[in-house]
Formats: sequence, structure tokens, C-alpha cells
Amino acid sequence: EMLQRIAMDSNLSRQGIAPEFKWGVVLSPEMSVADAKAAKIQSARDAVAALDEDSTRDEIAAATKQLRESWRDVRASIKMHAGQLAYGELKAVLAGVQRLSDRLERTIERMQANGADVSEVTALKVTFDGQLASAQTHLDAAAAAYLGINAANVDQKDKTVRDEMQAARESLRSAHKTLKEITQKLRTQLKETREE
Repeated sequence: EMLQRIAMDSNLSRQGIAPEFKWGVVLSPEMSVADAKAAKIQSARDAVAALDEDSTRDEIAAATKQLRESWRDVRASIKMHAGQLAYGELKAVLAGVQRLSDRLERTIERMQANGADVSEVTALKVTFDGQLASAQTHLDAAAAAYLGINAANVDQKDKTVRDEMQAARESLRSAHKTLKEITQKLRTQLKETREE
């Protein structure tokens, strides 16, 4: 178990994803939590297995209720951890794109200092920054929704989170298209500057 955890943490580190996320939940927590959930499920399964033909309707109902609740708990936990992974990946992508935005800002300032007309590129940069801000807003909303996930509201919150994550992805895609346009304009201007 320890080797798997170390391999998982190092794999995430290579991808630029921190094992600890904004809301303070560690991605690879101690196995005691998972063991407790597994024990709860096993206890429910044992209760169901102990039923026989002489079992009353109430005993059967109680055993199935116990099993259903333990599965609902595990399902909420799985959805939360899967969401943390997706959040971490998108957060890492967004952080990289924001660093690129800073670098782009410095490039625009250098070109402007050299006398180049950067009005079109500056307008596109404002659009690009707006798209990044939108992606950040959606990611923050997804993180806030994940904080409230429990066994009772897992389906409602999961849909909210998936919608917010999808909106963040769409904002990042739009930002990528805008970045391509900015890059083309910068290359064109640079080529024209060199020809002069």
C-alpha cells in the first residue's frame, strides 16, 4: 500500500499536481478511513449473509438499509476523490496558462517599448485574461460544491460540480483559441518588424 501511495504521489508530482489541494484534503490519506468504510460494508454484508428463512421482515429491512447506507457513503467518497483529481488536473493546467499569461504580458510590454503597435494584441490579451478569470471562478465554485458533498446530497452536488468543471474546461478551451490568435498576431508583427 505504501509503495502504491508513493508511486501515485510521484506520478502526480511529475504532472504538476500537488497531492494536497486547496480545501485541505490530502489526495492519498491514511488507509484508516478506507479501512473503516470497508469494515462498515463488510459488516453490512455479514448482516445480510446472516439472514435465513427464519428472518423477520424487519431484520431483512434493517440489513438491506445498513448495506445501502454503507454503499452510499463509499459512493460519495469515491465521487469526492475523483473530483479532487479532476480539480487538481484543471488547477495545474490553469496555473500553467496563467504563467503563460504573465509571460505574454512581458512580451507585449517589450514590443510596445520597441515601438510596435500592440493594440490588437492587447485587446486579445484582455479577452484571454477574462477567459482565465472565468475558468478560475468555475473551478472555485466546483471546489466549494465538493466541500459540501455527503451521502445525502451526492447526486445533486456531483451534477453541480460536473457542470462547473465543464464550464471551466470550456473557458480554458476558449482561452487556448484566443492564445493561438495572439500568437499568430505576435509572429506576424515580429516578422514585419524584422523586414523593416
